[in-house]
Amino acid sequence: MLCLAEASRCAADTDRLTLLVTHHATVLLDVHAEGWRALSTSTYEIVGRMDAASAVLAAVEFDCDVVTATPRLYAGLDGDTILPIED
Repeated sequence: MLCLAEASRCAADTDRLTLLVTHHATVLLDVHAEGWRALSTSTYEIVGRMDAASAVLAAVEFDCDVVTATPRLYAGLDGDTILPIED
């Protein structure tokens, strides 16, 4: 939810964001209370933003990808879980 809130704040095209959020294949995830330490330490230190850190933790926990218009945020990560989208 942190990444969704940030995307909503920054998105030039909120219609595309609404389409993503309301799509039948979309599942909105929240940060679990027990994940606070991982969110606040190593993951945040790598990506530098709390919303991006929460997206990475969700991708790891649920074995899914991060769809983002700002893939450079995740440059410090290993792997291929980042799916860039164009504006």
